[in-house]
Amino acid sequence: MNKRIKISYGLIAFSILGVIIAASEGKIMSGFIGALPFLVLGIYFYLTKGKIKESKKDKNTTNKWSSWDLNLHNNKSQEKKQIKALDLTPYKFDEDNLQAEFISKDTGEIYITSLNSCTCESFKREKVPCKHMYSLAYTLGVFKPKLKKSTNQSEKERMLQDFSTLDRECKYLIAYEHIPTYCWSFLDKEISQKLLDVGFVTTTDDLNVSLPKLTKNDLFNILDNNNISYKKSFSKSQIIELLIMNEDKILNNDLKATLPIPIKLNKDIVPYLGTFRGKYANEYSEH
Repeated sequence: MNKRIKISYGLIAFSILGVIIAASEGKIMSGFIGALPFLVLGIYFYLTKGKIKESKKDKNTTNKWSSWDLNLHNNKSQEKKQIKALDLTPYKFDEDNLQAEFISKDTGEIYITSLNSCTCESFKREKVPCKHMYSLAYTLGVFKPKLKKSTNQSEKERMLQDFSTLDRECKYLIAYEHIPTYCWSFLDKEISQKLLDVGFVTTTDDLNVSLPKLTKNDLFNILDNNNISYKKSFSKSQIIELLIMNEDKILNNDLKATLPIPIKLNKDIVPYLGTFRGKYANEYSEH
């Protein structure tokens, strides 16, 4: 029970008891006058409990979200997350602690989300608000959702518009490379990020996916740089197993920042691959 409610109940009970005692002594009027201040104070505590609690919560909520730079939300990649957030519904919502939980449609993994962090891969990688955080911000009323752009525009037209923003190399990779699982071992990180920004690919920070993309010598260097003991006779799979066992130690040395970004095709664009190929062929056909 709220502390202010307990106080209010106590004051009201004390005032009523005072009136009863005074009445038993034939002094009901003086007893009522003496009890009146306690009764009024008790009612005040009861009526203002919610407003005070709400005020503190609102201030805390605003402070947490305002830590993000306002200009950040105007980036194209962030606007896409804001639009995607409109379709999200929290699995659990904890208003008191300003948190929510979301379930991934692809993996079933549960992401714990607050206004300044999320356990999803997008936030871990980019350290800026993800779609789950925007959804929570919408729910708490600290950020106004952006309307979907060009509501009369078809999904196909939106996909083609995003496709047209890519450079030739990115367009070719999307149009002609089939990527059913995480791969592209050393695809340039800048290219990977461009494809991630338009939502054409997804990524993972799972070391079981990233580490096999490195050479054995690269893996040995990671072990040396992190002072992890090993034998030169170790196979590549043994080295990877050793690195994953020491993942916490490695992550402190920002290993993931040096690894390739494993990406795979976003299943949502598969129906449009034929259209992308046709557009690419028309745009870059030799004359």
